[in-house]
Amino acid sequence: MGKNMGKEQCYLEIMKRIDILFTPTKEERDRLSRRLSRMNETELNNLYLNFDLMGIDTILEYLCECYL
Repeated sequence: MGKNMGKEQCYLEIMKRIDILFTPTKEERDRLSRRLSRMNETELNNLYLNFDLMGIDTILEYLCECYL
């Protein structure tokens, strides 16, 4: 994925990956969704790209420890 996506598209792609790979509870999903909603387009695109570079576990651990 070389080009940036719009904020909404990027948000949806990240949430889809979280749902598939992590299977969060409703509360976890709601908290992650709220946190992602506060990110700007650049932050979301960087996070999405980092899924491939760093792996889902590292990204989710960071989000949960720092923001939930």
